[in-house]
Amino acid sequence: MITKELQNTLLSALAEARQRRHEYLCLEHLLFSVAEEKTGSQILRACGADPAQLRRDLEGFLVEKLERLPEGTDREPEQTLGIQRVLQRAILHMHSSGKTEIASGDVLAAMFRESNSFAIFALEKQGVSRLDIINFVSHGIRKESDGDDDGEEVTAEGERGSGDQTSGDSVGTYPTRNFATLGPLLLRPPFTGASIKSFACADPIN
Repeated sequence: MITKELQNTLLSALAEARQRRHEYLCLEHLLFSVAEEKTGSQILRACGADPAQLRRDLEGFLVEKLERLPEGTDREPEQTLGIQRVLQRAILHMHSSGKTEIASGDVLAAMFRESNSFAIFALEKQGVSRLDIINFVSHGIRKESDGDDDGEEVTAEGERGSGDQTSGDSVGTYPTRNFATLGPLLLRPPFTGASIKSFACADPIN
């Protein structure tokens, strides 16, 4: 249901939140990990972004704006409503488009509905729009050339190809306790890091 690469990215985002002792797993943790991922960073560069600068901006937010859990408190981060909605949209798009997997491009496109998040502010600061993401992952249309890219296209599925495949669609400060069941991918309440781990480990496609 998800690519191996996206599986690792989701687990990396969870590890970031855990290592930083953050109470919630936010979109900013997820984008931080996507920007480091090979496919995610290639998509971002093709859309005119600088993944390294994006990660620096997100690092500043994660350090300065998110509180750490008190010493002696040890619990899994809870996913925010924003994380839930992004994954939900990616799953719905997968089903509606007849796709069999979710990849980084789907998640990036789904993020743009969260217009009040710092993650989207950071992307828009670099001139990246949802349309830029969709144009590239669906049609291989680059916003601008990048001299560091290897010239090969990356599809929404995280594979190099012809670019003709179809793709989809305030920081969430409150954890969600209600999640609709969407096919075989179930996130059950309470929505802790274990939920994300379960999602990430659900039938990855290599």
